[in-house]
Amino acid sequence: MKVYREGLAAGADRAMIMDTFGVANAPTMKYLASKIREVIGPKMKLHAHCHNTFGLAVANTLACVEGGADEIDG
Repeated sequence: MKVYREGLAAGADRAMIMDTFGVANAPTMKYLASKIREVIGPKMKLHAHCHNTFGLAVANTLACVEGGADEIDG
């Protein structure tokens, strides 16, 4: 969360949550997205990017949306 706070303080206009190894699970991604959303606030865009290594990309991406992501890769 420190990285997101620093980015916000430096003037970032969007944040991203990624699972580029495709090993996270949906509850974890939802939790992380919600925690990031708490840090960045409601106005900054939160983008989700999940890989499908273990067939979880759709579930993880939807979980990110449930956690507060505004934009997704599909």
